[in-house]
Amino acid sequence: METATMISIDVGYDAGKKIHGRKQHLSVDLLGLVLPVLVTSASLPEREGAKKVLNRVHDTGNPIK
Repeated sequence: METATMISIDVGYDAGKKIHGRKQHLSVDLLGLVLPVLVTSASLPEREGAKKVLNRVHDTGNPIK
């Protein structure tokens, strides 16, 4: 699958899920509203992506209740 030229070319391969490309990490509040979203290469483990997106939520000052 081709991607737009304006998007970062940071892509990877996740051998466990057999995914080539990018992963989206996001968090939602209790109402299901989307808080900050992070797009990483597929080679980044979910645990590391979760840490990065939670740090981004914490840095924006949005409380998670």
